[in-house]
Amino acid sequence: MLILVFFTLYTAAGMVSGGRLFESAFGMDYYTGLFCTTFVVVLYTFLGGFLAVSLTDFVQGTIMVIALVILPIVIIAQVGGTSHAFATIEAKGPNYLDLFKGTTTISILSLMAWGLGYFGQPHILVRFMAIEHIRDIPKARRIGITWMIFTVGGAMLVGLLGIAYLKEFDPIAMAKFDADQSVAETIFIHLSRVLFHPFIGGFFCLLF
Repeated sequence: MLILVFFTLYTAAGMVSGGRLFESAFGMDYYTGLFCTTFVVVLYTFLGGFLAVSLTDFVQGTIMVIALVILPIVIIAQVGGTSHAFATIEAKGPNYLDLFKGTTTISILSLMAWGLGYFGQPHILVRFMAIEHIRDIPKARRIGITWMIFTVGGAMLVGLLGIAYLKEFDPIAMAKFDADQSVAETIFIHLSRVLFHPFIGGFFCLLF
């Protein structure tokens, strides 16, 4: 019952991100994008089952980690180096670089519970359950943790360095993000469209 309740919310968050993607990247209505995302996910799951999910996860995960490594590097090159980028971020707001600013004991424990609980979530465990032989589990563990380090670290850097890029080159977009925090999650999509060729930017956006 707990899995059913909480994974419904987890899945709903993924559907919402798909709706935001269609809205931001293609100018479509949010609800139309939401239904398109839901339809595609349900369709390939019914057609291909767990194998389809595993294959799409592999392809999407590989390109995702490449994108999350490349984008921060491109931003740093654009803004004139790491030192200048972080100085710009600090000038925008010193709290952005203070890891524990505004946190409480409860919030820290909550984040730790979420992070440590991640390893016991069913959609993670089921991937390990599908491993053909027990000797492959240590290899899968190393691959999984390495992927998480690059993707989570890359996502954090995209958010931080995005502040530096927008402050330096796109104050209009910076004002829009400041005025409406609900669109902050689209920073990756915005930067992909600005910094890359439309074909590559669109490809990255579809993956996220």
